[in-house]
Amino acid sequence: MRELAAEIASMGRLRHQNLVQLHRWCRKHDELPVYDYVPNGSLDKILFDDTHQNIKQLTWVQGYKILLGVAEALLYLHEECNQMVLHRDVKPSNVLIDANLNAKLGDFGLARTYSHGIHPQTTHVVGTLGYLAPEITRTGKATSSSDVYGYGAFMLEITCRRRPIQPQRIGLTCAHPQPECRPTMRRVVEVLLGDPAFLRFLLISSMKLPGSSHE
Repeated sequence: MRELAAEIASMGRLRHQNLVQLHRWCRKHDELPVYDYVPNGSLDKILFDDTHQNIKQLTWVQGYKILLGVAEALLYLHEECNQMVLHRDVKPSNVLIDANLNAKLGDFGLARTYSHGIHPQTTHVVGTLGYLAPEITRTGKATSSSDVYGYGAFMLEITCRRRPIQPQRIGLTCAHPQPECRPTMRRVVEVLLGDPAFLRFLLISSMKLPGSSHE
């Protein structure tokens, strides 16, 4: 509880136009935080939910504005705060879009603060598959560079309108009719942990599927 209170206190001191603002925290009722109301909801709903009430499809100009906003939020967290903040979970579902289509990076449940110049030390892997930098799965250590990796996956998701990991592609590769094209279970585990080499393997294997448009 003490660590949670200290972490929330740190988040409450953050001030940036592209961060969801923490206003209050109620300790007596399940530790409920109170944030800004952001009417357009999370970005992943806008990207992948066809029933979204307010925005049907982002234009390139709107997408650029969102990408720039999240980049400026991360710059603030990494370099412009009194302490460096690692978000550790940059992804569309953690980005809220306000009425003017400004991006607000939120959900600091996995975030950690460090003094500038101190090498961050983490003890276990946290984050979301597809956005985890490969070095995190090997060492368990998050850095500002691993946030940059997550931002890169986030950027590709907006520009390509595709999620970074597509379970159906993994399943199709495992069920490939040619035995030599199927991966081992070690390779399946590696892709689920974000191994970029196996992601390339999936792409090559999918090109060999019967009826593939790449044939």
